[in-house]
Amino acid sequence: MTEPSTAPKEFAKPESLMAMLELDLEMEAKDVAGSTERARQAEELGEVELKVKLEENAADEAGHARELRRLVRGLELARNHPRGWHGNARAAGLAGGDPIASLMPKMAAASRGRTEHAE
Repeated sequence: MTEPSTAPKEFAKPESLMAMLELDLEMEAKDVAGSTERARQAEELGEVELKVKLEENAADEAGHARELRRLVRGLELARNHPRGWHGNARAAGLAGGDPIASLMPKMAAASRGRTEHAE
């Protein structure tokens, strides 16, 4: 059994926005799987309240992943549009302004929060 640690888990720190989103999607999937497994273990131990909290956490993380997939899809649509970012903003779900500029504060906040993820 591994000893508990207070050190954050190391992870890649990509430079591009798309790479950041893809990494975050991967981390969200791992979080969902981990919370689901811990919920199963809590149920085996009869820890009903803990099981419910872990299931709620898995649902929250799944929602984050769904939002990230929407952003990735929107950025791909916008990047491939003949008129560039602004020409396909509505289809990308990023209406109003430059999508990169509007996403950067969210990505910075998300990357700060990621330092707390550990397996």
